[in-house]
Amino acid sequence: MTATSAAASTRAGTPIGPRAVTGVSVTATSVTAGATQVLYKVRFTATHALSSSTGFVQLTAPAGTVFSTVSNGFYDVRDGSNHGYSQNEVVSPGGAGNNVVDVYIPTGFSVNAGDTVEVDAYAVANPTTASAGASFAVSTSSDSSLVPVAFPIAAASQVSAVSSTIDSRVAGASGVTYTVRLTATHALNSCEPDDCDSRTAAFIQLSAASGAVFPTPSNTNIYTITDGPSSSTPSNVTVGPDGVGSNVVDAYIPTSFSVNAGDQLVLSITGLPTHPGSATVRLASRPRQMRLPRRQPHRPALRPPRAMSARPCPGPRRRRRPARSPATS
Repeated sequence: MTATSAAASTRAGTPIGPRAVTGVSVTATSVTAGATQVLYKVRFTATHALSSSTGFVQLTAPAGTVFSTVSNGFYDVRDGSNHGYSQNEVVSPGGAGNNVVDVYIPTGFSVNAGDTVEVDAYAVANPTTASAGASFAVSTSSDSSLVPVAFPIAAASQVSAVSSTIDSRVAGASGVTYTVRLTATHALNSCEPDDCDSRTAAFIQLSAASGAVFPTPSNTNIYTITDGPSSSTPSNVTVGPDGVGSNVVDAYIPTSFSVNAGDQLVLSITGLPTHPGSATVRLASRPRQMRLPRRQPHRPALRPPRAMSARPCPGPRRRRRPARSPATS
């Protein structure tokens, strides 16, 4: 097959080979390099039937993509009115790489030939490098020929206008409120009514200096996210995500609102303790350590000089001559 025909098939999402799905389309909540917690929605029409539990859909994302290995509801399969979470999914089947996953049809329903199927993959990590020519391919256990579609990965971006304030810099203060302000460069994905959980919600991540400790809330009321007139507690808070340490926290965007590009966000944390042994809380640098004065060796105190008498100093002492004896005749 020539490069020209392959490119045409990629743009149109048409099958390559006799047994292939048709009508492939792929959307994602973020296509920027390095984005995480991304939701991929893949739609296609099955050319041949797929059996319950044994049939599967294979998703092949751009190189560098990482599909989630969590099996509790992270892959959703829809076929008309039939809907269920896959009970079996295999990431990197046959060592193909973490950008490939086999999603098995849930128990309870089968896919008939001609059915339109949607597979939702949650918590996907995009490649870390941009690629304008990247593609996404779909196949099934019954239609094994890959059908690619264009899926470019944009360059990574960062937030802007970041600032922070703290309402107390007294050493040992408790109940301190720390406030971070930032401007979102890209929109943060909003979740659908039946998808509003930590699998799809975007988050704000704060990374403090090593040794700092973000509070682990018994509830999320310690943390508040504000976007214009909307203000709410995060949908989830994770201190030390992926075991990186308690100096990192992910505050998930509330499910009651989404964030548009250019929105100014405010994240407030109440109850942040000052760092032990430091005069202030520093979330961007290590707190300065207090240096104790060196201990001086013990030296006995000097005795004060004795007071001198005030009497006048006597004159020179005269030597007395011995008495002469009387002369005899």
